[in-house]
Amino acid sequence: MLKLISPVIVGLSVNQINIIINTRLASGLPNGNITAFSYASLLTGAFYGTFATSVVTVIFPTLSKEGSTGDYEGMKSHMVKAINNINMIMIPVTLGIMILRYHIIDILFKHGKFNTYSVEITAIALLYLSIGMIFYGIRDVFNVSFYSTNDTKTPMVNSILGIAVNILISIILVKYIGIAGLAIGSSASAAICAVLLMKDFRKKMGSFGGHDMISTGAKLILSSLVMSVAVFIMNNYLSKYMVGFKLELLFTMLIVIVGAAVYVTMMLLLKVKEFRYLYGIVANRLTSFQN
Repeated sequence: MLKLISPVIVGLSVNQINIIINTRLASGLPNGNITAFSYASLLTGAFYGTFATSVVTVIFPTLSKEGSTGDYEGMKSHMVKAINNINMIMIPVTLGIMILRYHIIDILFKHGKFNTYSVEITAIALLYLSIGMIFYGIRDVFNVSFYSTNDTKTPMVNSILGIAVNILISIILVKYIGIAGLAIGSSASAAICAVLLMKDFRKKMGSFGGHDMISTGAKLILSSLVMSVAVFIMNNYLSKYMVGFKLELLFTMLIVIVGAAVYVTMMLLLKVKEFRYLYGIVANRLTSFQN
């Protein structure tokens, strides 16, 4: 049991290990950078935990059952659905955070000693750290898929490689671009882990529906880009009116609501099947409730 659990612990701890390493590297930067990186890491962790971890948690029992019974085709199908569902959430969330990062930080943290400089460097870290959230989801689903086949070694090896990549990139870039280099190192680590796990899974289990994942991903990216244009335009127009906490919160929420509406509309127009399925369930529930 210990032989199985230990690699799992290493695999699941990679984000925390990277944060500890990058926080240590940030200690060589000017005052405020450690706090800024910590807050940016906290935010990305909170967003990912809120929107994506639930999908991974829900899919794990299904994948475990299919892996233990040898239903690998069913496992592959559910794995791809999980990745598509996570991407459906995390791609627009990531782009939204990148555009609205200053307002998010202002609303949550700009008080006490958290001054304009603190907001600026935290926003820089959040910009690059948020990119990694998309790859966290893909990586975690593949990790769970490997665990479902009692393969804990592959995720552990990839996690160690990811940590090494983070250290290497962060050490190189922090000298030139400061806190941005640390954030890029962390996101690059997640991206490389996701790609390597995908490659290893295909090698071990064969084709797993990558074409469906790419097709759905393209629709989600297009929908998210259209949403981003709407959010960017609204943000540029409304920013000058965001004077004080209440107005900034109000207008930021308005931008988020409009952005979400645009994104949902695009997914319906492009017939993203995962969303249409989710929409059907919600519509049926509401109809049943009204009756």
